[in-house]
Amino acid sequence: MQMKNKLVLSKELYSYSYIGQAIIVYKRLTNISLIEDQKYWICEFDNCKYGIERTKKEFENYLIQLWNQGRGM
Repeated sequence: MQMKNKLVLSKELYSYSYIGQAIIVYKRLTNISLIEDQKYWICEFDNCKYGIERTKKEFENYLIQLWNQGRGM
């Protein structure tokens, strides 16, 4: 399975709510499809305005920030 345009996130760390919020924020920068399996959320990126690797890293950083805010950190 090709993973270049995918970001795999553990369900133990990231809720659907946080990922949904981040997808809405990033919709002007990329198209993100969300796939769910038993243990992971898989975000698939297409048409990234600033490149796939940079967008994936920034998206993940944004999710970490949301997670930290939600945990009171």
